Amino acid sequence: MTIEMTDLGLLKRVLDRTQSGTLTAAIDGLTVTVEWPDPEAPKQAPTAAAPTAPTPPKTTEQADQVYLRAPMVGMLADSAHKVIKGDSVTAGDTLLEIQTGDRVVPVKASVTGTVIDIRSYAERELIHCGHWLIAIKPA
Repeated sequence: MTIEMTDLGLLKRVLDRTQSGTLTAAIDGLTVTVEWPDPEAPKQAPTAAAPTAPTPPKTTEQADQVYLRAPMVGMLADSAHKVIKGDSVTAGDTLLEIQTGDRVVPVKASVTGTVIDIRSYAERELIHCGHWLIAIKPA
């Protein structure tokens, strides 16, 4: 349906009385097309796939190592790393810190052992929840 009109009130009344379809209206040289479904028509499920969380980069994880993972989304805090490769750690030691907003959250060792690997992140790079940060070989 195409209507030439100069009154927005008339356009509203036409839209209110029309159950469904497509309306093209020209008002003061501006053409607007509006489409709307029949309110009585059965609803269709959305066809777009739901967004998924980013997957961690591909890495080879060793069965004999424990991987400490990011407990939340954030970035490494300033001077985040408290250990280097080869350091001995005890369960409960703070190994690094993740910052999110104004909160700094410590990541603590879950086992006693030796730091085997530390994943490197660029400055201000976002760390996703679940990505491994430090690999420890248990004692």
